[in-house]
Amino acid sequence: MFKKFFSIYIFVLVLFACSITAMATDIHSSINSEMTTDVDKNESSIADFFKNHADSAIEKIEDDFVSFYGEMENNKNFYTGLSFIPDLSYKVYTLNNENVVTKYNQSGVFGNNISENYIFKIPIQNSVGQIIGVASLYNVDGKYILGEYGKINEKEMILFDITAIKDSLCSTKTNIFSSIENIKAFVMNEYNTYALYIESSDGEYIMPISSDNDVTTLSENEIYTTADFVKVLQKNSREGEAVINEKGEILYGAAYIENNSSINKNMTLMIFSILAILILVIVIKKYKLFTKNN
Repeated sequence: MFKKFFSIYIFVLVLFACSITAMATDIHSSINSEMTTDVDKNESSIADFFKNHADSAIEKIEDDFVSFYGEMENNKNFYTGLSFIPDLSYKVYTLNNENVVTKYNQSGVFGNNISENYIFKIPIQNSVGQIIGVASLYNVDGKYILGEYGKINEKEMILFDITAIKDSLCSTKTNIFSSIENIKAFVMNEYNTYALYIESSDGEYIMPISSDNDVTTLSENEIYTTADFVKVLQKNSREGEAVINEKGEILYGAAYIENNSSINKNMTLMIFSILAILILVIVIKKYKLFTKNN
């Protein structure tokens, strides 16, 4: 009797272990299919860039890196022998509407606000194989051209490290992902934040990768439900307004400029009105003095 019970117990344990392994494997395969970028199998315009324009692009980047970072840090050699790493390239999607709080509160769905447009990011390594920068490619009229480039934010390095993404998701929140249906990196320009959007059969989730403390209090590498994510943004949300840092620099938003423009117009009108009244008073006094003397 005991042997029979023990055998059933072992069988249940093995079955449970297999189900956990299958879940983890499913997450890994989903991430591979959704995030892994194969340049050779990607759009022909990407392949065309690497075939015909990459050499001149990396030459320009190296010249700028050496003359700027190299001069500033007195270490020009660190920025020589640069090359792209196409195998680690990744896509960062843009939003349809930067007012993410307003948009989410209207629809209750976050994924619909992530557009089909993306920026193609390519890591840059130096002569000793250290990843030191990243370049952006933009699709213009069907062709990819070099956009901005510069030193890479270390926090964003996870975006081209598929293994790190897998480990982060599988170790922290495996239980909430029975199946990943979609996963993509996206950028919120108004909040100066890069994040991962994860759509699973259990719902929508977001993991901030890099977030500006001047703009939001999001915790990086923490997985939020979209509702909780928006709640954090909403605490400090000034959508449609400008956010200004301690230096007085405008981080985002046009309302500040518009309001100041309006204030300036009102001030100009008020000053003009005061001057007009003063001139009128002076003219009246002069006229009275003139008529009195004559």
